[in-house]
Amino acid sequence: MENNNLFKRNMDVLFNYYKINYMIEKIIEIGDSKQQEKIIKELISFEKFISKHPDFKKLYIESITIPIDFDSTINKMQKTTDYKSIREHLTIAKYLFIDGNRHIILNPILFTYQYDSVVRLFILLHEFYHTVNSLKIPDIPNDYDVKHIYLRNLYTFYDEYYCDREAFWVMRNIFTNTKIKSYKFNRFLINNINGHLETLTDSNEYYKNIELINNFRSHADVIRFLDEIRPIFILVTRSFACFFAHIDACKRMSMKMEHLKNSQYYNKKTIKLLTYIQKKYKHNKFNLNCGLSYMKNFMKNFGMLLTNIPQGFYCKVLDI
Repeated sequence: MENNNLFKRNMDVLFNYYKINYMIEKIIEIGDSKQQEKIIKELISFEKFISKHPDFKKLYIESITIPIDFDSTINKMQKTTDYKSIREHLTIAKYLFIDGNRHIILNPILFTYQYDSVVRLFILLHEFYHTVNSLKIPDIPNDYDVKHIYLRNLYTFYDEYYCDREAFWVMRNIFTNTKIKSYKFNRFLINNINGHLETLTDSNEYYKNIELINNFRSHADVIRFLDEIRPIFILVTRSFACFFAHIDACKRMSMKMEHLKNSQYYNKKTIKLLTYIQKKYKHNKFNLNCGLSYMKNFMKNFGMLLTNIPQGFYCKVLDI
């Protein structure tokens, strides 16, 4: 590990070289001193690149961290114990907004042989646009008001779609205007699309959803049902957002759409939500209040229909 004095000297040299208004703190726990210096230079290059974004000065990203233990670091930072990066898909980066500070945490797997600097740039851009969107997405109370629940889910869907589309837009400009090529990025892109498609067409997830609905008919515990259905809802929702962001940004991948006919979740309710999201992205709009009905109908795919009651809210569990 690099000692603090050497680390500080490297930071000072790089700061003077790039002359950026401020430095994002870089916490690098992996590698030896030479590897860490190489990583720092790559991250500083990224910082120089995003410093041209009009929202950059408003953001003040506190830190980019590459920990030895990705899951443990995130749990510690957000004060949880149950975060896991490996579920149906491997999470390779995460944006956190904690106590008014913005942090980006990178999975150390990104610095192994199957990834390169082009892939890492795409991942960092995606997380950077999460920070940009944090300035545009309105504060929504974290309560049980039905409107707020639908809005939170709608903005989460839009945010994920938006970040991928913007990151792809930047990458396309880079590939168009430079001679940069990356076999690993192409492979990463194809694996990503195939992974999300596999999730969306996995009948096991759908039948698990039906099983949870049938179990509810026996135990009648709404909170238990919502807790159990939430991982499926998050997984499928994110896969729809990312799959369509990839397809919309890379038209050559449109042949993958043919396989969606095997998804029980891909129906008129889903298509209407996706069309709404695509239209909002096209016009760069962040007022999604008019889209509540689309999220409401989409959530019926999972057996959820929420309504306000004097005690707070209730979920009518539907058959699917």
